[in-house]
Amino acid sequence: MTATGTAPRRRIRRLPAAALIVVVLLAGTWLVLHLRAERTAPPLGAHAADVHRLTQKVPPMPTAIVHGIALTYGGASHGAASIGFAPRSDPQDWHWHTVTLHHPATDLGVRVTLLHIWDLPDDRHDAADVRVDPAP
Repeated sequence: MTATGTAPRRRIRRLPAAALIVVVLLAGTWLVLHLRAERTAPPLGAHAADVHRLTQKVPPMPTAIVHGIALTYGGASHGAASIGFAPRSDPQDWHWHTVTLHHPATDLGVRVTLLHIWDLPDDRHDAADVRVDPAP
């Protein structure tokens, strides 16, 4: 065969290999993005009794009830978290406070100190670790 007769066959043989490489790269990219999006905050682990993890719920629902007060997390922006306080007797009457790291907010007889914000790629997995104790 001539050189011109073999060139199209080589191209034809390389096409499936190139297509396979593209498929593998696309699948790998999708897997990495999917796993990144599904990340959640690590388990709270061993902690003091006054440390709680608040998660984001829509509509706002209590994620912790401490000292008779319902607490929830409303999201974060620029290193501050929105924390909702509500009387346990009326968990729809939310009092919202913007709390920055290690600067407590006090309402309804409890003091909440923000310890850590978990700002993850998927907002459904965002959380805040807080310390809750009776207000002085």
